[in-house]
Amino acid sequence: MRLSLRHSFAAFHGLPPRLWLLCAVGLVNRAGTMVVPFLTLYLVSERGYSTSDVGLIGACFGGGAIAGSLLGGFASHRFGVIAVTLSSLVLGAAAFAVLPWLDSPLSMAVGVLVASTVNDAFRPALMTAVASTVDPASRVRALSAMRLALNLGMALGPAIGGMVAAIDYTWLFLGDAASCLLAAAALVWGIRRWGAASLGGERGQGPSPARDAPPPRRRHPQRTMAALLIVCAIYAIVIFQFFTTVPVFLHAEFAWSEAHVGQLLGLQALLIVGLQMPLVHRLEGRAPLRVAAVGAVLSCVALGVLTLGHGVSVAIPCTVLWAIGEMLSLPFLTTAVVNLAGDRPARAMGLFTAALSSGWIIAPGLGLWMSETWGWAALWIGCATVGVAIAGAMLLLASKAAEPHDDRKSTDASSRSTS
Repeated sequence: MRLSLRHSFAAFHGLPPRLWLLCAVGLVNRAGTMVVPFLTLYLVSERGYSTSDVGLIGACFGGGAIAGSLLGGFASHRFGVIAVTLSSLVLGAAAFAVLPWLDSPLSMAVGVLVASTVNDAFRPALMTAVASTVDPASRVRALSAMRLALNLGMALGPAIGGMVAAIDYTWLFLGDAASCLLAAAALVWGIRRWGAASLGGERGQGPSPARDAPPPRRRHPQRTMAALLIVCAIYAIVIFQFFTTVPVFLHAEFAWSEAHVGQLLGLQALLIVGLQMPLVHRLEGRAPLRVAAVGAVLSCVALGVLTLGHGVSVAIPCTVLWAIGEMLSLPFLTTAVVNLAGDRPARAMGLFTAALSSGWIIAPGLGLWMSETWGWAALWIGCATVGVAIAGAMLLLASKAAEPHDDRKSTDASSRSTS
């Protein structure tokens, strides 16, 4: 614990106060994320919806997430990231508050589509704002600090949500709405203190390039970006099984209650909170896609662990491996996207979050269908197998793209050889 704290403080040193305000906004909003981890379980156990209904609603959630991510990215480039972030929080509060009173599968699907669209415009805007508040050399640390804040919120949200769901699912939706309004209030306070431009850059402005730094060498960056987005979409289909079908698996096969499922999800988030920054501090300067490849293997193979036993003996190792994989994959994937984005980081971040969100379209329906058709073991073994292929694709993309990190390493190596 002392080692973790020492590395965490070293990684935090020098990050500006404005960044911490943005992290606080993300933390408060994510702490109220009680609906998403329990949505599939709510639709199955509380509403009694069929697999096809759950698949439709899951597809609407994913479609809204994609639309919201794209809308957030393009709107941030046009109107500014802070305006988009604030609008998303306020509209998201209203959308989540309405959901528990929608009683038919069709109306729930439409409501989830709207809520997901306005809520997911928040993510690319906030992440672009974070990248804009620091210099490029501190970008990995800043993005990791935001992910740390988000996961700290996730450590609280599902654990509280599990206990709330055991009493009344309606309070899950109202709690999510309240967290959106509280995060919006924190952002308004930051705007009054520092100004919107200081928190996210002027309209259409993104992260500034390093002063006097030569442009990084990249081979066909647009092709590399397109390929990376496709790989990320496939990866999302696999890792989102942890939040969509794993809770159903634990409930059906292990007879776990909602509270126990929430505690497991909270453990995953707590692991990330405790280990994220020390890992980033240790791996800072490595090629992002190569680190992400290792994380992809771990997070996908973690699901295969569920085939090896029963109960806590497999659920906890699965959660630990998944958390380590998430720490090594998503922050470094985000950094790789920003490095390849050039002068349009908000649009690139919108495309990236849309690619991740696309996993919601396929993950719930595909996971439940595979479990009903071939059994749970086939689903988890398939996830592990696909994870190995995803890691190979990331390594191939890393070799084709000369990222800024690679340039610095080669420069340092040549300098040492010259001296």
